[in-house]
Amino acid sequence: DFAGASDSIDVELACEGALVAAVWSDARNSASFAYDIYANFSSDGGASWSSSALRLDLGDAPGASTSLRPQIAIAAGAIHVAWEDRRTTGSFGPDVYAI
Repeated sequence: DFAGASDSIDVELACEGALVAAVWSDARNSASFAYDIYANFSSDGGASWSSSALRLDLGDAPGASTSLRPQIAIAAGAIHVAWEDRRTTGSFGPDVYAI
């Protein structure tokens, strides 16, 4: 979405060599602040980024439930992300999802 259009929180960054990755919780798909997890990547040390962010918390409709507090790591060129996800628990304790 364009700058200032929605809330973006819980930003995390990781890098290994020229590979840089960012993840965050983003409310662009919900009028009621149900957050999804998004990521973007750079292979040139952050000089340029992918043209659009990727939604990572697939499995339910965008903005249907809240996903928060993403954590990111890069090891041997592989990007790993984990987050709290409430798609099956609602307002009760979240599950942990990872890719």
